[in-house]
Amino acid sequence: PWTEKARWALDWRGVPYAFEQFQPLIDEPWLRFKTRNVSRKATVPVLLEGREVFGDSFAIARHAEHVGTGPSLWPAGREAEIHAWNEASERALRAGRALFFARLVNDPAAQLDQVPAFVPRALRPALRPLVRSGIPYLRTKHGADEAPTAVARDALDDVLSRLAKSLAGTRYLLGDFSYADVAMAVVCQFVRP
Repeated sequence: PWTEKARWALDWRGVPYAFEQFQPLIDEPWLRFKTRNVSRKATVPVLLEGREVFGDSFAIARHAEHVGTGPSLWPAGREAEIHAWNEASERALRAGRALFFARLVNDPAAQLDQVPAFVPRALRPALRPLVRSGIPYLRTKHGADEAPTAVARDALDDVLSRLAKSLAGTRYLLGDFSYADVAMAVVCQFVRP
């Protein structure tokens, strides 16, 4: 969902980019090399533009706002509200990721879905234990093992309730389509992917 927020902003603003799929664990050394990151947690999305590195969806969306030519996602004077909605999105996405990992650890079919697409179908089941062994690392890396499932579900429910109340009787959070809508739209995939 973080990558989706960034790509939506880039597309909406008409900023050209080349997308490369990131495979956790497998592509991390490459990502660290490309971003000149030797000490911080390596995460995506990342936008590389020349020597500049935009290392999260919000930074990428802000960059798209500055360099793009499409319709604005940042209505004048509404930056604080957009920032607040993005923070709510981040909280909900972290909760959703925690719930995802909690289910993934016990779902063999979902584990097969995490095997890279280039792996032939006949070999995929043999790699399921490898996927399963990577789950604890990813949970720890992203802090998804810190909160019990009930806490994560409550956090997600809280943000979604706030979203529902804010959208009552209106189509967009700030009157017109904005990055606040993008940030919150991706949260809805945890309701029903």
